[in-house]
Amino acid sequence: MSSSVPRSSSRSAFSLIELLVVIAIILILVGLVFVMIGKVQGMANRARAKSDIKQLEKAFVAYHDEYGDWPYPLIGYDNNGESMETVHTGIQLGENAAHLLSGVNVDDLNPREIIFFDVPRNRIRRDNDNTVGFVDPWNYCYKYMMDFNDDGEVEARFTSGLSTNIVSGIGVAVWSQGPDGDDQFESDNITSWKSQ
Repeated sequence: MSSSVPRSSSRSAFSLIELLVVIAIILILVGLVFVMIGKVQGMANRARAKSDIKQLEKAFVAYHDEYGDWPYPLIGYDNNGESMETVHTGIQLGENAAHLLSGVNVDDLNPREIIFFDVPRNRIRRDNDNTVGFVDPWNYCYKYMMDFNDDGEVEARFTSGLSTNIVSGIGVAVWSQGPDGDDQFESDNITSWKSQ
């Protein structure tokens, strides 16, 4: 006579608590991935802005070497609505300046139509059908100032004139206002005249 001993059934399903723990772990990992993606994107944007700034600086210097002068501003100073004489916070790199550097003879400033910097068309920002200019990775126009009086110094004055950088020994200063779009807070600005 064989006796039948009940066998313990093998477990084949997760308990509710185990399932919740697994879901929590997955959510934590997904959150970490998003944080890492954000940091990598931020580093990539800064690297692209640094590259653009170096290329723009070289393009303006090459223009100066070719024509013996700096191109006059093709868009006015960003003066925050104040008098042009009292505050100038750099020249926005507008559409005309971008075209000039790309080999277009704007206002007869590039008669040889030399390509100094090929500005990507998808980086020219437009607002309400108005072209604003060549933008950084955060969609703000790059800014520049030149040594128009040939004294060996460039004045890069930031928003509302609160901060001024006198940069010696260069002919042109180029900068991005960074992710906040405001060059008053210099900590996130990317400039041609100091290493970040």
